[in-house]
Amino acid sequence: MGCQWLALGGGWTNGKFIFGFLFDDYDCVICRDVVLFAAVSTHNKRFLFFYLLTIVATVEFFLSGTNLMKQFCFFEIMTLASFAYVPNDESEYAKKASFSYLAYGIAGGLVMLYGLMLLYYTFSSWDLTSIRMAWQFNRNDPGVQRNLYIAGACLLFGYGAKAGMFPFHTWLPDTYTAAPPVGTTLLSSLLSKTGIYGTMLITITLFEADRSWNVTLMILALCTMVVGGAFAIFATDMKKLLAYSSMSQIGFILFGISICTFSRETTGYYGMIFHTANHSIFKLILFTVAGVIFAMAGTTNLNQIGSVIREKWYLKIPVAVAALGMGGVPLFSGYISKTMMHESLMEVSLFRFMMPAAEWIFLFCGGLTVAYMLKLFVALFCNKVDEPIQTTKEKGPSILILICLWVLAAIVVTGGIMGLVLEPAYFISFETLKGAMISIVIGILIYAFVVRKAAFLKKEDGSFVCREVIPSWFGLENLVYRPFFLKLLPFLGALFSRLFDRLIDGFAIGMMKSVLRPKKTHQKREHPLAYGLGRFVDGVSYVVQVKIRKKPVPKRHSYGDLFAVGSTEFSRTTRLVFYSVSFGLMMFAIGLMAALIYLLKVM
Repeated sequence: MGCQWLALGGGWTNGKFIFGFLFDDYDCVICRDVVLFAAVSTHNKRFLFFYLLTIVATVEFFLSGTNLMKQFCFFEIMTLASFAYVPNDESEYAKKASFSYLAYGIAGGLVMLYGLMLLYYTFSSWDLTSIRMAWQFNRNDPGVQRNLYIAGACLLFGYGAKAGMFPFHTWLPDTYTAAPPVGTTLLSSLLSKTGIYGTMLITITLFEADRSWNVTLMILALCTMVVGGAFAIFATDMKKLLAYSSMSQIGFILFGISICTFSRETTGYYGMIFHTANHSIFKLILFTVAGVIFAMAGTTNLNQIGSVIREKWYLKIPVAVAALGMGGVPLFSGYISKTMMHESLMEVSLFRFMMPAAEWIFLFCGGLTVAYMLKLFVALFCNKVDEPIQTTKEKGPSILILICLWVLAAIVVTGGIMGLVLEPAYFISFETLKGAMISIVIGILIYAFVVRKAAFLKKEDGSFVCREVIPSWFGLENLVYRPFFLKLLPFLGALFSRLFDRLIDGFAIGMMKSVLRPKKTHQKREHPLAYGLGRFVDGVSYVVQVKIRKKPVPKRHSYGDLFAVGSTEFSRTTRLVFYSVSFGLMMFAIGLMAALIYLLKVM
């Protein structure tokens, strides 16, 4: 089918490398045919159609090369298609999560579009190669430099929101939890990598030697690592824990992008690419197991699902392998990728105090990974469950799913062993093993003194259950984003609109009463017919009220003046209508309809 694996070390600007498989144009045509076939032949048409459409759009995104506008189009198609299957069960929680995901997608798309327009305005191109060449010739131009930074920040906002980078991560845990297991696997393993790919592309291509950009990216990556790991420790739902885990590991990948720009060696680059592939494999294993658990138990709550899979050794081993690999334990592939990024960080001699601090945060976040993966394994296979739940009609995973899980687990182990065999002097030395051991020790200490004391509740019989330490309303979305965008901004907009309206009204009334005060004599002269008609109505009213009904003379305004003023307003309004665009369009439409009727009659 023309598939080929990612070639490590490929050029940055040729746009022909992808995190996974590559498809040629013939393959894309086949994918489109598959989508159309699925739309008319499956019982679950909506889900499968949008699921395959997401895959096609994602593949086309990677195949867009260095054309940013083409990437943006497929990026938006991918976002819209993936939104469609998130609320698949149509629950209120799923709908809320899906609209949060869509809000970030729309906001990120609009900001990215502004950045693309600014790039085209500055460099007259959307091709990264052309933009890079033009930037090399105009580095000393402050206007060009300012526009490039603004456009880069806009693109980083869109790509970072898709990847789950802090502080644009709030959609991620709820969306991963609400989406069906297959959709969650796609979101974590593939769609988040589009944001990473875009961030990597613009960083390496446009900001490779820019310290301020890379320092900013490093700080955002460290915040993503810490926040994701901290929230994962206290999660009580398996899918939510894995969602925060994805956020933390994405922070590691973004950290690797920033490091490989500081270090001129390719170690950090290869480590970042390898960890991206590792993360996809880890999440394929863990989210597949989560889907199996949900099919068997109907829930992914860590306090309930232990009774369902505790004795399932064929699930325990793949989960253990994925947990050890993600924790960076030696003999597993995660150790190889994290060690390469760590060693690349140690080679950077810039910033006397920042890099040592970044190294310790890196090791600490590695410890957080060990802690929450240990918590997940203990909650699934070790803790006692007070209220066991009954399994559904699904007795267990199919043979095909088990084969896939074990093959992926074998890849994790094989990748770790191959790294040790091919480069024993590098990966088995004291300096490289020291970083992994520090992270493992930190993780065990966090688990013993934080997870067991705070995240677990010890009962009278000595068993432990997970407890919700962090309230559900806590987070940037509920504390900052929703109050700001849904309450504060509408209030301020309404307030300023009301004030502006009152100011305009006051100014207009003041002008009418002072400078432009109307004169009755002018109305009389301008509209004698209306004034005369009003005076006639005055006479009739006087005769009816005084002569016939014998009532006193009423104190009222003259109908003559009232009719004259009304005639003036009617004339002014009529002129405005006649000279308006709407009237012109209406007359055009009437003329067009008349012409069509005439042509139909003639024909």
